[in-house]
Amino acid sequence: MKPSSIWTAGAVVALGMAFADGASAQIEPKKPEAVPARGETVATRPRPELAPLGKRIGTFIAYPKMGLDETYNDNVFAVENSTKDDFITDIKPEVSLESDWSNHALNFSSGADIGRYAEYSRLNYEDFFVRGDGRLDVSRDGAFYLGGGVAREHEDPGEPDAPNDAKNPTEYYLTNGFGRYIQSFGKFRATGETTFLRLAYDKTNTVDGPSQSNTGRDRNIYNFGGRLGYEFQPSYEGFVRVTGNVRKYDNKRDVGGVERNSDGYESVAGVSLDLGQVLFGDVYAGYQEQFFYDSGFNDVGGFTAGGTLTWNVTTLTTLNARAARIIQDTTQAGSPAILRTTGGLSADHELLRNLILNAGVTITNDDYQDVDRNDYYYIGGIGARYLMNRHLYANFGYQFVHHSSDGDVSDDDYDQNLIRIGLEAQL
Repeated sequence: MKPSSIWTAGAVVALGMAFADGASAQIEPKKPEAVPARGETVATRPRPELAPLGKRIGTFIAYPKMGLDETYNDNVFAVENSTKDDFITDIKPEVSLESDWSNHALNFSSGADIGRYAEYSRLNYEDFFVRGDGRLDVSRDGAFYLGGGVAREHEDPGEPDAPNDAKNPTEYYLTNGFGRYIQSFGKFRATGETTFLRLAYDKTNTVDGPSQSNTGRDRNIYNFGGRLGYEFQPSYEGFVRVTGNVRKYDNKRDVGGVERNSDGYESVAGVSLDLGQVLFGDVYAGYQEQFFYDSGFNDVGGFTAGGTLTWNVTTLTTLNARAARIIQDTTQAGSPAILRTTGGLSADHELLRNLILNAGVTITNDDYQDVDRNDYYYIGGIGARYLMNRHLYANFGYQFVHHSSDGDVSDDDYDQNLIRIGLEAQL
């Protein structure tokens, strides 16, 4: 969870521009609204009178923005006893550059997430990202998609794979890239894709001792596979998808002498549905397995299922459901991986044309393999987004987190309450 940062002159300038354009903006009465277009929801539906205009630069349009959040967290160290609370100020500058072409596309974006704690300054962080992606239209029915980026993120003390006595957040670098080709021919649609992900962790400062190396966690993850779908009747597509992966650690063995390299695959079949603007998404089921090089680890495999479904209940309300079951890496002693099962339900409601309410709940089970440990995360929240004008948005959110851990090597149980208010200014 990243709450966060400090006020800057950039935010002041952006806010000044917003108020100059409509300082006395009022909440508008609800206007008659057409049914959302195909694939749109209450949250994503275009609102031209409130959308940022951006700044044209040749054949591109730049969209700069500045966000400021203030969050109260009543348990910043995510512990069961002797909890500590704090206020976190977060500032998030960002700029995106989008092509305005009739064919092909090219996009770039860059931003930062800078967090400052009022009391526990050792938890401060400075995250950033730079990324780009593009589309090459080969024909009317085929296109290449390419993209990638680099980011610096952080892992807070108390997170599962963080050192137990971490004093500061552990910074890590994430580098990724992808290539995808999609081709349609008649009622068939084929997709081939490959992705690359690199994780590289900095040292962790500990509370009472020297810094701790995390080189045993540095790794590359390669994924590759394909999907073939067939539209067996209008608005319904059956598909099969097969993917493979290679997870390669920089150090053949970690500090405990364990080799964590592995190969794996997932094979699923499912159905995609697109009932116009009312119901769309996909569901699937199949089998997955991960093979570990270390003979001391058992291979992990079993049933997998998941998908996402979006239902526009009315023109003013959208429900979203999602579920997944995956094999996730871990560096916990004695365990090769986590079998993670997660599901969630969220709702968006347009109370007024420029006031969007939201609520959601997510439940996750982390079943650590080869050891006696089961973790559960229950997360629920509510929020609101108020679109003052095309330059200034306000938001509010409340989130409750309950974590429980069972077994011989269980972690702390804890609860967290987080309250956030924020502003976002954009051109």
